[in-house]
Amino acid sequence: MYVLGFNAFLHDSGACIVKDGEVLAFAEEERFNRKKHTYEFPENAVRFCLDFAGIKFSEVSHVGFFWNPYKEIIYKWLPFFRFMPYSLSLFKKGAAINPFMKRIASMIGAKSALYDRFDGKGGKVPQFHFVDHHISHAASCYLVSPFDEAAIFVADGYAEHDSTLMAHGRGNGIEKLETVKFPVSLGQLYGAVTEYLGFKICNGEGKVMALASFGEPKYEDLFDRIVLPTNNGQYKFDFDYIGYQRYGLLKTMSDRFIGETAPPRVRESGLDQVYMDVAASLQQALEKHYFRMLNVLYERTRCPNLCLAGGMVLNSVANGKITENTPFKNVFIQPAANDAGSSLGSAMYLYHKFAKEPKRVPLNHAYGGPSFTDEQMEDALKNSGLKYERTQNVEKDTARMIADGKIIGWFQGRMEFGPRALGNRSILADPRKAEMKDILNARVKHRESFRPFAPSIKEERMSEYFESEHSAPFMLKVYRIRPEKIDVIPATAHVDGTGRVQSVSKEVNPRYYNLIDEFEKLTGVPVVVNTSFNVRGEPIVCTPQDAISCFLSTQIDCLVMGDFITRK
Repeated sequence: MYVLGFNAFLHDSGACIVKDGEVLAFAEEERFNRKKHTYEFPENAVRFCLDFAGIKFSEVSHVGFFWNPYKEIIYKWLPFFRFMPYSLSLFKKGAAINPFMKRIASMIGAKSALYDRFDGKGGKVPQFHFVDHHISHAASCYLVSPFDEAAIFVADGYAEHDSTLMAHGRGNGIEKLETVKFPVSLGQLYGAVTEYLGFKICNGEGKVMALASFGEPKYEDLFDRIVLPTNNGQYKFDFDYIGYQRYGLLKTMSDRFIGETAPPRVRESGLDQVYMDVAASLQQALEKHYFRMLNVLYERTRCPNLCLAGGMVLNSVANGKITENTPFKNVFIQPAANDAGSSLGSAMYLYHKFAKEPKRVPLNHAYGGPSFTDEQMEDALKNSGLKYERTQNVEKDTARMIADGKIIGWFQGRMEFGPRALGNRSILADPRKAEMKDILNARVKHRESFRPFAPSIKEERMSEYFESEHSAPFMLKVYRIRPEKIDVIPATAHVDGTGRVQSVSKEVNPRYYNLIDEFEKLTGVPVVVNTSFNVRGEPIVCTPQDAISCFLSTQIDCLVMGDFITRK
């Protein structure tokens, strides 16, 4: 049975195809249309999934869309009426209502948009389903996890009705336990403060997470007044401090909040200490209530396994502290925990609902996108006019260049899905050079100086360098670097001595593992700096042409595609 899932018209559009419980292909539309966090219909991603599976659209049994717009129409008007007359400002140009109605109309038309592009004109068509957003998220983590039973936690800005879901997964079933209703939402609060701090919501939350390490939680009492815990893991807000429910993005935090902190930061302006302290206080509040809810969830399920999904759980700093602050022993987060992953979840949910004897196939990698042949890569190099050579030992030669201080564009195998580059579409550098972070920013990434770069390490060496016994294959957990190792890999150490680490398995990605192994043979260090192969404001590269374009527009020293090396 083939099942197609897709998401669109909100942010991070993507598509996934599942065959008999196994993820065959999974990609985000932004990688094809080159529009970061695109909301557009994922025509390219759907076409890639079908082509990779080698099937026609008519051979798909079911199609899942990640959202039920009819439910949202019913539920979202309730908070609108609750906050009248202030919420009438949402009708202002650029506010929330007009984009909301346009989005709802697009979602209602999702079936037509899909069939108009892929229907074989009169042939058999798959059955179309709207799948509740948080069920899509829950299925995206639990049904591809290695667990037969797990507690499930989903949190993001909002869904049709809810902002948070606590559930219990057993076998192929998912049982809802508790939900938190929008506009109460830790994820939306984090996004609202992100806007207040001068970054873009649904894009800049990771920047706020990094900025928090430079501040002190001086506004702890303020956030304790904003977020008020209630029973069963629930919480409520004091909306006198919050503006998004009344004014949308026109004013995400209220005058009262501004009066107790500072005026909203102007985008791209300097970062005063007060904004760092607000970020630190926000991060502390998120962790406090995140862990409180997880502890309640454990009491309800008494299961040591935890599966996480939703945009809020991209907060890798909090994720790295879960086993220290809760009884959970095993934590699984699939690589695309954001909305892109709900395309995976909607497909998985429908497969397990309609298959006669559904199978569980755990997902242990993030390599679901396109790959390219040697001929395609060489043709792209020839057409670009670049000089290149073909090496007999690409891992060894690349390791030598990294050890010599070169910045490498590394393009191999199938493209990753999710927001992290995990060794197939990566920029690599030497972690031993403290100045490498500034060099990467100045020559390639051009991003905020307070943001750290990630380490990739051989899986079996994790506990030697990081204060954790747990692996982190998808770069979604931050762990503290052992004090004696910070000076060994200073380019990957954040200001607080932590690193958002990727543990690399030889079985999952042998070429990347072998590269790190060769680097260790040369330097004694089983770690490389890994950041995404893109420049600021652009998606991660997808094709050889994308890689060449990024290489030529930056000061990357060497481009390595397959076995081909080109140098500047």
